[in-house]
Amino acid sequence: MTPTLYRMIKSFKKYVIVSRLFVFSAFACALAAGGLAAADDAFVFREGDRVAFVGDTFFENELKSCYLETMLTASFPKANATFRNLGWSGDTVRGTARARFGPPAEGFRHLKEDVLAFKPTVLFICYGMNESFEGESGLAAFSSGYQTLLDAIVPRAARVALITPIRHQKLDPPLPDPTEHNRALALYIQEIKKIADKRGYRFVDLFNDSEIARSGSTTDGIHLTEPGYFAAATAIGRSLGLSFDPQTVDFSAGKPTDDRRGTKGSAVAFRLKTSSRFQPFPAIDPRSNRSSSHKNKSDNDFRAEDRANDSARSSLIVKFGRIDPNHDVKASEFIARIDGVEVGTLNFDAKGCLRFPIPHSDIERLETLRGAIVEKNTLDFHRRRPENETYLFLFRKHEQGQNAREIPMFDPLVEAKEKAIAELSLPIEHTFELILKESGR
Repeated sequence: MTPTLYRMIKSFKKYVIVSRLFVFSAFACALAAGGLAAADDAFVFREGDRVAFVGDTFFENELKSCYLETMLTASFPKANATFRNLGWSGDTVRGTARARFGPPAEGFRHLKEDVLAFKPTVLFICYGMNESFEGESGLAAFSSGYQTLLDAIVPRAARVALITPIRHQKLDPPLPDPTEHNRALALYIQEIKKIADKRGYRFVDLFNDSEIARSGSTTDGIHLTEPGYFAAATAIGRSLGLSFDPQTVDFSAGKPTDDRRGTKGSAVAFRLKTSSRFQPFPAIDPRSNRSSSHKNKSDNDFRAEDRANDSARSSLIVKFGRIDPNHDVKASEFIARIDGVEVGTLNFDAKGCLRFPIPHSDIERLETLRGAIVEKNTLDFHRRRPENETYLFLFRKHEQGQNAREIPMFDPLVEAKEKAIAELSLPIEHTFELILKESGR
C-alpha cells in the first residue's frame, strides 16, 4: 500500500460513526421510494388512479409511441395506475369527430359515455388545435364548448390537467406560413389558461415549449413525430413538477472498506445499495443515439468522456463533501462497479462530481415497458374501435353482427398486459461501488 493511500484511509476512518449511519440511512430512505423526484406541488398519482387521456389527434397519435404514458407509469411505479387513451383524430370539444354517421350531438354523447364509463380519477385533456382554424371569431364558441365538456366528463374530486396545442411550426413550401394561425392559437392558449385557473386545474403549456419547437418534431407543422412526442412527454412531466435529473449523493460519510476483488492489496471502497428514484427516461430519447447505442453496447463500452457532464447518461451523481485537506482526492481515479460489474474508470468532472453511467438493464427494462404499453393500447384501441364497426354494431350489423360477441374477448388480453406493465414499472435495485484506483493498476 502506498503512503498516500494509507494516509487517505486513515483520514477516512476519522469520520463519526453516527454521521455515517445518518447520512447513509437518509440516502437509502430517499432513494428507495421509487419514481421520479417530484417537487412539493407536483401532480402526484395515488394508489389505484385511473388516468384518461382525452382529446384530439394529439392523443390518438400518441398511441404509436406511448412516451407520455411510459414516462408517467415509470414516474409512479407504486401507484399501480390504469391508463386509457381516449383520443380521437380530428375531434373538437363538441365531440364532432365521434359522431360516426349521426349528428354532432351524437358525437358528444359518445365522448361523454366513453370517458365516464372508465371512471377516471385523473384526466389529461387536450383540445384547441382544430377549433383554432376558426380564428378569433370561433374563440367564444370554443370556450363555451370546452366548459360544457368539462362539466360533462370530469367527475367530482378528479384531478385535471389541461394541455395546450403545440405551436404551428414553419416548414418549407408548399406548406403554408403559420404566422396568422399562431396568432389565433395564442388566443386559444390564453383562453385555456383562463379556464384552468378558474377551475383550479393544472395548465400545461406546450405552445411555448422550446424543445417541441425544434425543427423535425412535426410531419406537417402541427402533427408530432416520434421525437416530437418524446419532447412533449418531457415538457408535460416537467410542467407537472417531475424531475428527470439523476440523484446526487454524498459518499464522504460512508464507511470505507477493504476491497480485494480485482486489486493488488486493499483499496478504499464505498458502496450504496439502493432502488434509485431515477428512471432513465432521457436516455431513450429517439433524437439521439443513446437508446440504440445502449442496446448494442455493454456498460463497459462507454468511455468516461462520453459520460462527462451528461445527465442523460448518468444514473447516480456522487459528491465527496468531506475530503482530507492534505490530499487532492479529486485528482484521483475511481473504479466504478454496478452490481459487482466494473463499468469503467470515473474521474471528477468540472463540478467536482463522479457520474455513474445508467445501467444497461434499466434502459432495456424501460424500453420493454414502453413496448408493453404500446401493445396494451393497441389491444384496447381495437376493443373500443373495431375496424369493421359498421358491420358489427351499426347499420350493416345484419351481415356480421354475430361476431360482435368477440369484442369483449379483448378485455382479458388488456388486463394481462396491465399486469406485465405493473411489474416492469418497478425500479431495479442496484449496488453502486466506488473503489479508489491504486497507481499502476
